[in-house]
Amino acid sequence: MDPLIRNLYLLAESSLGVEVLECKALSQGGSKRQYVRLKHAGGSVLGVYNPNPLENHAYIGMTAHFLTHEVPVPKIIATAADGLHYLVEDLGDTTLLNLLEAKRVGDKAPSEIINYYKQALEQLAYLQINAGADLDDGLCWERKRFDKQSMLWDLNYFKYYFLRIKSTGYNEQALEDDFHRLADYLVEAASDFFMFRDFQARNIMIHEGRPWFIDFQGGRRGALPYDVISLLYQAKANLPHSVREELLEHYLLVASQLTSIDTADFRSRYAGFQLIRFLQVLGAYGFRGLIEGKAHFVESIPFALNNLKWWLETAKLPMELPELRRAVKELV
Repeated sequence: MDPLIRNLYLLAESSLGVEVLECKALSQGGSKRQYVRLKHAGGSVLGVYNPNPLENHAYIGMTAHFLTHEVPVPKIIATAADGLHYLVEDLGDTTLLNLLEAKRVGDKAPSEIINYYKQALEQLAYLQINAGADLDDGLCWERKRFDKQSMLWDLNYFKYYFLRIKSTGYNEQALEDDFHRLADYLVEAASDFFMFRDFQARNIMIHEGRPWFIDFQGGRRGALPYDVISLLYQAKANLPHSVREELLEHYLLVASQLTSIDTADFRSRYAGFQLIRFLQVLGAYGFRGLIEGKAHFVESIPFALNNLKWWLETAKLPMELPELRRAVKELV
């Protein structure tokens, strides 16, 4: 038996007091985490191995915190002494993205799917504003806040892992100046909220008829628009713009009932957060797809470029970003 599976197998048997009848390794996403479904007579659990103990500590600590606020996240069932192996509640295999792809007719999403998106956005607003308010910032292991440094990391992620590979060339200093102008503008937004960081339909499970959240361990303090954009503009989900606007209005209505929101400021910075998210995603697709050769990331690149093309045609910002716009225009 593979040592990884054996360790999770033994953890399940010792912590649950049951005999594991079947072990099945699940496909990996973009991270180094490995998952195993462990079936026993009473059901199943997911075994997780992650070689990064800091990330594991964040996930386990955030899970415990969010459960006290009744956020729909899977329970931690057991953790190994090494901090690298743990067991979580098994929510099945159906993500919101799976469901969207299975039930979409042409470019239209059925009302059932739109309702799941609305429920997810309602829970997101609660997570960002209420459940995240008293979260221990010490659990935010990568960065405590989506500050200027975080933004510049994301922008350079795009530059080095996508733009440098696909572009015919750019003015390095002019591009860097544009990055700083964009980041300086975005850090002015209210940011004392919990930012999920990778809030996309792939990280929303549909279980027992409602959305559940996974993969939030990269969360930190940040502005509200980022997570909304991550979901509504997930490249492969390819939601129609009319649906995106309907869902944004629903989110703002719900979030405004939880905290005071300057809707005009939210919308004015929305295009800036769209741009930084779109570029971060392309950086990830470049690294995971073009460099590491993972096919499903490569397949998403055209959708991500379509988002950028739409942004170029519609977005308005209160500052000029000439070299960044030129480089993006060349890509699309």
